[in-house]
Formats: sequence, structure tokens, C-alpha cells
Amino acid sequence: MKIVFFENGQQFLDADEAVMLKNEAVFQLILTNAAANRETPFSADCYFGHVEEDGKPVLLFGKIAGYALTIYQTGEGVEEAVMLLASALDEQDWIPDQYNAGSPAADLFFDGLKKRRPELTRTLHLAMDVMQMDEANDIPVAAGTARPAREEDIPLVYRWSREFAAFVEQDPDFQLSDEQKERYAGRVRKGLVWLFEAPDGEIVSIASVARQLNTGCSVSGVYTPPHERGKGYAAANVLALSRAMLEKGNRFVTLYVDKANPISNHVYKKIGYRILCDAWHYILNKGE
Repeated sequence: MKIVFFENGQQFLDADEAVMLKNEAVFQLILTNAAANRETPFSADCYFGHVEEDGKPVLLFGKIAGYALTIYQTGEGVEEAVMLLASALDEQDWIPDQYNAGSPAADLFFDGLKKRRPELTRTLHLAMDVMQMDEANDIPVAAGTARPAREEDIPLVYRWSREFAAFVEQDPDFQLSDEQKERYAGRVRKGLVWLFEAPDGEIVSIASVARQLNTGCSVSGVYTPPHERGKGYAAANVLALSRAMLEKGNRFVTLYVDKANPISNHVYKKIGYRILCDAWHYILNKGE
């Protein structure tokens, strides 16, 4: 086996995009990151590569500034491939602050790092299931109306997006940046943010399309205020949004679901989603 670092995201896509597009929902993060950094030069903050055997990729990896290293298994021999990656990053002193990988690569990568850096510890940030819908199920849902958000809804979109992000980041003081607010407003104006209204007209849940992929799209930011949870509003809204995206020509819709919330996992299965793989996001503590 040998490890290859590419000069930029475009070279990585030239080499491995065809492999990733065979299961686009699984590889969505690294595909999106590489496409956004086609010309960004190779550096400690931004790099893409693979481990190959007999000319075929066994492991794909990528990192962009400010985000976790992402690692994906694509063939047999993942243990040796992950050890090569851990060794290469250690030799260049490029140990990331955080990483995201499926099973078993998530544990194997940490084991490889620990052999070289015994002082390392890790903290689980998020444990997720990656789910995909190819066809929406026709099932009864909560009474109410799902609709695209309008211009006058933008302040509510900001507030609930902040509350959702604060929960995900485990930071109650989290605030949206101006850039994030602009992004959310842009999604509203493109019809990519959907709200669910209860029968009395009160808005009770939100979901949005966060990422457009080559042949599908990714739903994120599914949020219902605590006092409205357990009533089926989020499922009804996600079903309506997902169905609308499929009707627009997307071949699939994908989303990430917190493993700590098995109820949501079950509900999404009922409306037409299935689990593709898992994704474990760890924070590395370097003991410095």
C-alpha cells in the first residue's frame, strides 16, 4: 500500500470522484469539501488524499481549514491503510484537532495515533447515522401544513438555527456569524427552508436543504422547540421537504441522525429513510 497526497481538491476529484459518486450520500462531506477547494494548495490546513493498493483506493481522506479530518473506507485492508495515514500525519506533525470516520476506521485511526502519541485522548462529539431516502412513504403524519419559509420568517429561521447549532456544538452561548445568517437567508429565498404550521397556525418545526449534491441533496437543521416535541411535527415537515426535493429531480435525499436519539431514527425509517453507514466525530485532546 502507499499513501498519496494531492496538490489540490481538483486533483483528488480527478482521481477518486468516480468511486465516490457510486455512493454519493456516504461521501457527501469530502465531495463537497473538495469541490469547494478545487484550487486551494496542499497545506497542513487543507489536504486531500488516498491510500491505494494495486492502483485502487482503499481509504480516502480530506481536511479543510476549520473543519474535521474526514476518513472513508473504500476497499479491503482498512487497518493497514489507516495506520499509514496516522503515520504520515504524525511524521508531518499534522495531527488534527478533530476527525470524522465510520466504523471501524474511527477506532483504528485513533489506535494508530496513540501508538505514536501516547499522550493523546479523544472525546466523542457526535455519533451519527447517515440515512437516505429514494422514495417517500405515503403514511399518515401530524395534522398541519408544511411550507417553504418566507421573507418574514427569516428572524425565526435565525433564532431556531442558532438554537439548533448551540445544541450540536454543545455551546449554549453559540451565535450565528453574519456569514451564516446570509447563508440561511439565501436558503429561504431559494425555497430550501421549510416550516411546519400546526392546525392553529403556529410555526412549530423547521428543516432545510443544506447541501446540494451531484444527484441528490442533504437535509439538515431539523429542529422543533422543546415544548412542541413528541407530536410528530418534525417528521411531517421532513417528509414534505424530502418529497418536494425528490419531485424537483433529486435522485435521493440524505440526512444525518444522532445515534443518541433512536426515536428520530425510527421515525425517519417510517417515512422512507434507510441507514447507509455510521459516522463518529471525535475531538482529539493532545495533552499539550
